[in-house]
Amino acid sequence: MSKSVKYDYLILGQGLAGSLLGWNLMRQGCRVMLLDDAHDSSSSMVAAGLINPLAGWRLVLPEEVDAWLAAASETYRALEQSAGKPLYHQLSMLRLFQDAGQLRFWERLQTQPAAHKFFGKACTPHDCGRGISAPFGGFTQYHTGYLDLPAMLEHLRQQFIHSNALTTGSLDYTDIRLQKNAVSWGRFSADQLVCCEGWRAQTNPWFSWLPFTPDKGEFLTLEGGVPPAQIINGRHMAIPLATGNLRVGSTHEHQQLDNRPTNDGRKQLLTGLRQLLSNADDFRVKAHQAGVRPATQDRQPLLGTHPGYRNLHIFNGFGAKGTLTIPWHARRFSRYLQAGFPLPGSSDISRFRD
Repeated sequence: MSKSVKYDYLILGQGLAGSLLGWNLMRQGCRVMLLDDAHDSSSSMVAAGLINPLAGWRLVLPEEVDAWLAAASETYRALEQSAGKPLYHQLSMLRLFQDAGQLRFWERLQTQPAAHKFFGKACTPHDCGRGISAPFGGFTQYHTGYLDLPAMLEHLRQQFIHSNALTTGSLDYTDIRLQKNAVSWGRFSADQLVCCEGWRAQTNPWFSWLPFTPDKGEFLTLEGGVPPAQIINGRHMAIPLATGNLRVGSTHEHQQLDNRPTNDGRKQLLTGLRQLLSNADDFRVKAHQAGVRPATQDRQPLLGTHPGYRNLHIFNGFGAKGTLTIPWHARRFSRYLQAGFPLPGSSDISRFRD
């Protein structure tokens, strides 16, 4: 009979959220066990891993962006060092205006002194770069780049395995035994449980009341052509990878939530690339992937403690911004778990309680 093992924390899910939370807690001396079912619709395994401080069509600069960037850089550089290979690639971005209406947000951005370090000179439709299609012009962004997410997660996975901190298997919520001061799953027991299972948390019996709005995204990896020298971000996005390949994304789908790439998604992405680059047809498709982002109704993360169980928590809902924001939130949430450090009101799930 297997011997029961007691931990401080059981963490459901080894996507980027669960991995970085577990990594932070282990660095603080906590006994952690991650439970992962290696679900192949996880967005972490197929996402572009983009680092982009200016959010959305409105070019919003979040107040917390400096803290997010600092935590991301420190976290990913530390993991790069332990991995012994590059994982975090800083690369400038050419941001293309999607329409004339977006120009007013560019004008507003230029009036914000705190934003000036994030952008350079604007370009006109005629001088945004050779082979770049920019009918409304654009501008260069700084403090941008991408994370090699599959390599990062595999490195963390091996660290967890080496530390006997990871187990894999099919996850059935009915197998979890939740008590007042303890939680158990199979032979593993802990003081506390943290749910980091991505978009599938909408079926979690304890947290299904939270307003998840899962968002399926498809991505292409292309080879054969000459990639641009920087990230190109317009209606679609093209990321030149360190391998010499080109990553193109992404689509948005809210009904068919699975990991199956579609012909419509492929056509949409290839059409989008042709609208960005004149040499788009020089590339050929090497890989076509899909995953589901754990997006939320108000586009803010879901962090906090269940109102009925003090030892049951959630760390989820980072959507398309997870690569940038999870490192900072993982630090903050580990301090919350360990010492009751307050959570940001914008992400605390208490905002949804009447």
